[in-house]
Amino acid sequence: MSKRTKDSDSGESEEDSKQSEEEAISSEESSEDEEEEKLTASKKIAAAEAKKKKKAAAAKPKSKKSRKDAEGGPPKKPTTAYVHYLRDKRPEFQAKFADLKFGDLSKKISAAWKSLNETDKKPYQDKYLEEKKSYTVLLENYKKNKKPSTESEESSEDSSPKKRKKKKKKVVKKKIPGAPKQATNAYMYFQSAEREKIKKENPTLKTLPQMAKKMGEIWKSMKEEDKKPYLELAAQDKIRYENEKKIFTEKQEREKKEKEAKEAKEAKEKEEEDDDDDDDDSGES
Repeated sequence: MSKRTKDSDSGESEEDSKQSEEEAISSEESSEDEEEEKLTASKKIAAAEAKKKKKAAAAKPKSKKSRKDAEGGPPKKPTTAYVHYLRDKRPEFQAKFADLKFGDLSKKISAAWKSLNETDKKPYQDKYLEEKKSYTVLLENYKKNKKPSTESEESSEDSSPKKRKKKKKKVVKKKIPGAPKQATNAYMYFQSAEREKIKKENPTLKTLPQMAKKMGEIWKSMKEEDKKPYLELAAQDKIRYENEKKIFTEKQEREKKEKEAKEAKEAKEKEEEDDDDDDDDSGES
């Protein structure tokens, strides 16, 4: 083979190698571009999902507890000694037992707490007692300043599915016109006689349930001698009721018999009229 032919072959091979190198570089660059595009797209998707979650969390209604705190609810209960210990030692245990799951780590910390002597527990117990003192003061102030719940709030609480209890339907007896008034018991006579006096002696009693409770307590604590006047009035009214009830019952029975007799008479007269009509028809035929 001539020298010229060899040079041409070597030139072609060099050009081929250069071309293949350029193609390899371009393919690498294109693959890098594709990876970059994929990474950018995944970042965009992740960012969109994070934005969506953030928006959903913002739109989510506040929990009952947070609403209660915002409305000036009761103070937060003191943190127990163990929880203080847990917060203090958790990072240390996490570093020491990195391979443990959350539940197993909690068991580990709990076991460590139980094995502590009273001297080691004391700093955490002191923290709890200190918080408890301030909590007691705050709770007392909260109870003093707490406004009484309105009837609407009470009714809404009673109607909630968790707290609602099955209430027995009260059977309301229809009042019969002209029926005698029921006998008044001794306690009712006591209430009528002493209500104004008790109200003046206890100006803090504002509502009817409070008054009723107070009067009930007074009635229960009274001696039989003090109750005697009201018991006598109740006995007299019972006699009145029994007499009126007897007269009313007799009247009802008499009216019932009169009504039945009238209906029977009307039925008989109608039957006789029907018989007369039948006789007239037979005569005409």
